[in-house]
Amino acid sequence: MSTRKLVYGLGSSHGDDRAGWDVVCGLREKLSREATNTGEIVLREIVDPLVVLEGEPAAHWVVIDAARSGRVPGRVWRREWNREMSREARTWFASHRVPLGDVLQVAASLGRIPPRVTLWGIEIRDDDCRAFGSMTERTKVATEQAVGRIARWLGAGRTIPSAMKAAGMGSQLP
Repeated sequence: MSTRKLVYGLGSSHGDDRAGWDVVCGLREKLSREATNTGEIVLREIVDPLVVLEGEPAAHWVVIDAARSGRVPGRVWRREWNREMSREARTWFASHRVPLGDVLQVAASLGRIPPRVTLWGIEIRDDDCRAFGSMTERTKVATEQAVGRIARWLGAGRTIPSAMKAAGMGSQLP
């Protein structure tokens, strides 16, 4: 059975809404080349959650997005998706043309969803998504924390040690 993970960073250029994109960019730097070059982990920045319906076969989807679930802004959280939570997820990730919860429900109905879907949220405030605005400091810090947490979660031992990366030795990992 495939162990392939499709990691989607959902976002836009509107202030804190770019958090999902920035996490995927950070993961691209932090994860080992082995994991990403072999296709074991595929990283994608997307604007529209409907893109997940076109995804390649995978054992696991990981979706990272700025969220408004009522938690404290700047908090990073993770939930395993299931059909019962679609209504709840609809309000968490509602800044997109079609809410992520609805897209996942459609994918499940069409049989196009992998056995496992994990949602990572970077909590933001509604007014921090101004058109072409800058990301708030609070969300920048949360995004950096999310990169570290998600990289570790994706697979212990699969990250490039900081000292090796700083020395330019990241590509020499076995």
